[in-house]
Amino acid sequence: DVPTGETEQMTVRLEHVQPNDPSVRVAHRLLRGDPAAEIVKLADGTAADLIVLGTHGRGGLARLLMGSVAE
Repeated sequence: DVPTGETEQMTVRLEHVQPNDPSVRVAHRLLRGDPAAEIVKLADGTAADLIVLGTHGRGGLARLLMGSVAE
């Protein structure tokens, strides 16, 4: 379960991410579920040229132990 308001806050933060070039079209998606399955489902269901994934910003030992879905 997601705390009340958290999804809205994440959506607002996500939509603030914009390319420097205004001619680049961007579609933001905030998905929940198994990351690999959701990424594949999105890739299969859209005509996207590129899918960009963010990370949590872990570094060092935390990244080594936890890994990253984006990787």
